[in-house]
Amino acid sequence: MKKFTMSVLASVACLCLFAQTTITNGNMETWTGSGATVEPTQWNSNKTGGGNAATGPQTCFKDTTNPHGGTACAKILTGNVFGIVVNGSMTTGKVEAPSFSKTEGYIHTIPSNSDYRMTFTGRPDSLVFWYRYTPSGSDYPGVEARLHVGNAYTPETPVNGNHLDSTVNIIARGQWAGSTATVGSWTRASFPLVYVDNRTPEYILIACTSSASQTGGVSGSAFWIDDFEAIYNPSIATNTISPLTYYVSASAGASVTVPFGLTGTFNAGNTVTAQLSNASGSFASPVIIGSVSATSSGSINATIPAGTAAGTGYRIRVVSSNPALIASDNGSNITIVPCSNSIAPSAIQNLLTSTNGNPISVSETPTATSREWKYTTTSGSGYTSFGTAETGTTYTPNFSTAGTYYVVCVSSFPGSLTVTSNEVQINVVTNSIAPATAQNILINTNGNLLTVTETPTATSREWKYTTTSGSGYTSFGTAETGTTYTPNFSTAGTYYVVCVSSFPSSLAVTSNEVQINVVTNSIAPTTTQNILTNTNGSLLTVTETPTATSREWKYTTTSGSGYTSFGTAETGTTYTPNFSTAGTYYVVCVSSFPVL
Repeated sequence: MKKFTMSVLASVACLCLFAQTTITNGNMETWTGSGATVEPTQWNSNKTGGGNAATGPQTCFKDTTNPHGGTACAKILTGNVFGIVVNGSMTTGKVEAPSFSKTEGYIHTIPSNSDYRMTFTGRPDSLVFWYRYTPSGSDYPGVEARLHVGNAYTPETPVNGNHLDSTVNIIARGQWAGSTATVGSWTRASFPLVYVDNRTPEYILIACTSSASQTGGVSGSAFWIDDFEAIYNPSIATNTISPLTYYVSASAGASVTVPFGLTGTFNAGNTVTAQLSNASGSFASPVIIGSVSATSSGSINATIPAGTAAGTGYRIRVVSSNPALIASDNGSNITIVPCSNSIAPSAIQNLLTSTNGNPISVSETPTATSREWKYTTTSGSGYTSFGTAETGTTYTPNFSTAGTYYVVCVSSFPGSLTVTSNEVQINVVTNSIAPATAQNILINTNGNLLTVTETPTATSREWKYTTTSGSGYTSFGTAETGTTYTPNFSTAGTYYVVCVSSFPSSLAVTSNEVQINVVTNSIAPTTTQNILTNTNGSLLTVTETPTATSREWKYTTTSGSGYTSFGTAETGTTYTPNFSTAGTYYVVCVSSFPVL
């Protein structure tokens, strides 16, 4: 028998790291040797045996006419030499025939020779293979196996001292004996392995014969065999979970890694699911916290649900779907700590720009490892840090720009859990009226329309005025409550108009002032004067409210229109009538004011 090449051995070694140990070349697909010594790779027959074994006829053949799977199977045929029946054989060890007496023959593993050993470190529950059989006489086929360390033999009891007793090396045994009937179609056979202790095997010794009787057998019995497989009854285990304390909130769960172990054969499509018990460790109504498709050991990235109740006795276990198995729980109590925070007072605050509001305090359960106050202008999202981070348990609202703000506290807890509190709405209010430039208007004459801009929109408003800038604002006779107001005063004077906007929480905001100058002038005395030509009349004096920027006295001979400047302009606050031509004259003073 030839060894595997180095590359194949490396592949098998890698495979063993990730899967249960399998029987090497159990599907009989690779063969070595030629002629009478052709054998399945890693398997042997009498032709590569010791003593007189090789002098017997070929008993192991490669059969490609009707394999169970793949392209080849093994045919084991009982032969005859010198009138002595030679049992057909195929083994993972070495066939020994110290003499021509069948009672002295045996098969054994030679640990020091890779040609006569099959490395095997698994602990399967049984072995399975497929076979056909054509007996001669009352022959029947047989297969037996030993899992062992060191040397091992079959049979284990020495005959004439041909080998040492190796019973102490045996970890498990198994044997199958077929019937004397013909089996014409491929049939599955299996036999259990019975373990005597919990040691880890080093090798497996399998012996297959077409005539199972050690001392009997009939030439011509044929035993076809294919697709050896080690079967591991599946089992599932919940491995150690760490840490054992998790923090959740009403809206955020906690990530937990759930490692699990799968041994044996799990079918394709198997799902491993992690379950959480109640706070007392009961799985009467388990909560599914994660799952993964797996046929080998691994882990589940699970999540303890948001809102899970506080408790110190939680457990986690895993279950599989195909086959359906339930593992024991993780074996240690798990603590779940619900985390929450809230800020108060939660009432809406209305305040002026750059003015402190009422302090807001956060309550946290348990105490957070850190926190930060944030704000947004869109309720429920987009929370932003303040220019200077606010990290205390209280925060006093103060905003330099008018608008509606929503303030929260984001508290941090162990396990990278952050909890965002309820919002407190802060209305930073302002109002202004425009145009803000001073107006000069006549008595009982409309000025330019004034408009108030409010942030946010006020619940109500009233326009007021005063004659003393900055104080004493008075309501108009008929209250002005719209967003616009047109100045109109019946008495001359200087007025300061504002809009007082009302916001929730009884907050009233007084806008900027707009100055309204209501102007007038009059001359006195107003009595008709009769004077001679080129003779001074009585002095006339103009009274202006407010003082005009300039003025000019004029006259007309047609009352109410056609006022004409004097030859020499008269611009003082007084004028003495004097006309060189007889007639009736009407004298006025035209006063000039800003923007009028």
